[in-house]
Amino acid sequence: MRRLISCLAICALLAPPALAADTPLSRDLALVNRLSWGETAQGDTLGGQSARTWLEQQLHPSADDGLPPQVRAWIADMDISRTPLEEIAAETRQMQMDIREAKRDPSGQKDQAAAKADQGDLSALRKPYRQKLRDLGLEAQTRSLLRDLYSRNQLKEQLTWFWVNHFNVYGRKRQVAALVGDYEEHAIRPHVLGRFRDLLVATVFHPAMIQYLDNQQNAADKINENYAREIME
Repeated sequence: MRRLISCLAICALLAPPALAADTPLSRDLALVNRLSWGETAQGDTLGGQSARTWLEQQLHPSADDGLPPQVRAWIADMDISRTPLEEIAAETRQMQMDIREAKRDPSGQKDQAAAKADQGDLSALRKPYRQKLRDLGLEAQTRSLLRDLYSRNQLKEQLTWFWVNHFNVYGRKRQVAALVGDYEEHAIRPHVLGRFRDLLVATVFHPAMIQYLDNQQNAADKINENYAREIME
């Protein structure tokens, strides 16, 4: 994994920028644009250092991602940052079970008035559940975007985006929206500059991927062909 990234980075460094004069400055700009979310309007991404030094720092990022204090506080205050995955999953699962229970009619003999009242109860349960999933999904998207915009570890953010999309989980499938924030944070981000095997293991065993592939219902105990296809691609 690291060797592949290094090769790609070297290729980006050596390749001539499109529609620009072949100068040291233009080559540095091309490198930044290829391995980050783009040069800033101030043109200060390199911070006065050489492109090679910047690249080494990107391949070995520091724990301090350089987020502005207000952005760091915003992220820290999100539910997905403050609440453990187990609590989020338990809360949304209970909401889901309450909805299922409200839909049940064991006797099958409810009259029209009772059925109408039940529909009102069901709507009252569904609305906060759906809103909770939307809020959690939006927080995950917002956190990712803020890091893309403000983090100094731009290569890490690019690779996080790449692998989140490659090992994709569908956020509108049942409880998956409640889990995507943790999926990116703990199954993807820690491994994007490390070993591919570690990334693979982290994604396949994460609850978001298990829910997405319906592996929690895999009574046959067989390999999931959809995930196998993703690996082969």
